[in-house]
Amino acid sequence: MDNVCDTANMGSIIRTSRAFDVNIILLSNDCCDAWSRRAVRVSMGYVCQATVFRCICLSSTLDKLHREFGMATYAAVIDSGPQVMKLENIERGGVPRRWCCVLGNEGNGICHDVRIACSQCLCVGMAAGVDSLSVGVAAGIILCGLKEREEKSD
Repeated sequence: MDNVCDTANMGSIIRTSRAFDVNIILLSNDCCDAWSRRAVRVSMGYVCQATVFRCICLSSTLDKLHREFGMATYAAVIDSGPQVMKLENIERGGVPRRWCCVLGNEGNGICHDVRIACSQCLCVGMAAGVDSLSVGVAAGIILCGLKEREEKSD
């Protein structure tokens, strides 16, 4: 997560992450506290089942995960364009088993350096006239979509 400031959103994203078997949560240094009373309560305690890391520099961490460990790194963005893949256009089996998806700040999205560090930008296709979703709702849609499109293990 990049600069997610609201503890209720933090808890909701952690709970949703655990629902889709995400075990590791990376936080930028400017995210709110995943262990605050409200975040823990909203996560329904699932924060205790996840490994939470606060990164001094999230962009460097993402770059290292991609370069040194071959992990696909996705930036969830609201804008579409030639460089942005719509989630629904990713084929089943098109997501590697090892991936990371960055969700951004409630108002500003993902910062430029973090977006550039990711190997792919993706967005959720929405009806005309709808320009964004809450970060918690977006997390559920994106994590479900990525899990559904993961390569199957042999």
